Amino acid sequence: MLRLSALVVALAAGSLPAADPVAVPGSDVKFPPTVGTAAGGKPVTLKLTGVGVRSRAIFKVYAIGSYLADGTAAKTAEDVVAADAPKMLYLVMERNVAGKDFVEAVKAGVGKTHPDKFAAEFQQIAAAVGDQTAAKGDHVSLLYLPGVGLRVQIVGKVDLTVKGAEFAAAVWGVYLGGNPVDEKLKQGLSSLIGK
Repeated sequence: MLRLSALVVALAAGSLPAADPVAVPGSDVKFPPTVGTAAGGKPVTLKLTGVGVRSRAIFKVYAIGSYLADGTAAKTAEDVVAADAPKMLYLVMERNVAGKDFVEAVKAGVGKTHPDKFAAEFQQIAAAVGDQTAAKGDHVSLLYLPGVGLRVQIVGKVDLTVKGAEFAAAVWGVYLGGNPVDEKLKQGLSSLIGK
């Protein structure tokens, strides 16, 4: 299980272990260069592949950090999408977003490259999110573990796991794939690959 509470405390307090945190341009959020999780009962270090801010019109929606299991062969953003390895997208909300709107935005992003797919997966997420709001300052974690699935958390509000490597890859493709929601964001989220 991801040591999520330590990451939440570290991000909120601004004091992070060991290495210097990575600042998100245009935001006050900083992400640790590595975080720990477990896969198959063994500890795994996830390494930051990059950071960015997702904006809509002129509004910042969330700061985001992308992580991939240390040692995973990845040279490009598309390699991160394709990697069947532990990986995480970690969001810190910059404004309030209704859960329904958040789910619909991800669904629309996935629909750009996978039209008419994953209806059951999005229905599962929508049912779990319900009328919850991802409020300014909330932390949202999307953690993929091979053989387990995609764990979706709005910390303290929602926690569910959606099975399927293909679905997880489609979600990563929204940010890092060949047709991302924002090319500048993709560049930011892949700026630390191999460093």
